Amino acid sequence: MALLIAGAAFIVPVRSHGNADLCAERRVIVSILGSHYQEHLHFLGVQANGLKVELFVSNNASFTVLLYHPSGMSCIIAAGEYWQALGNGKRSNRI
Repeated sequence: MALLIAGAAFIVPVRSHGNADLCAERRVIVSILGSHYQEHLHFLGVQANGLKVELFVSNNASFTVLLYHPSGMSCIIAAGEYWQALGNGKRSNRI
């Protein structure tokens, strides 16, 4: 994550729920995730309020979770290593 912060002065910290999130236009964040971390979109969900939650994962198991607003702004709300897919891979009927 340090490379993302150091290499992208146009990503700004935003206070949300007491945590500092990194926010920028979605296309900028997605480009950095792909070029610096080799992370690509694997999962997508839509909240009741219209915001999208996107999970980007690399082949070496690093991951980033974005909260994407229809305006085009996205915020990194979580990032880490050792992503693991659990379960049987079937789609939930709850969505």
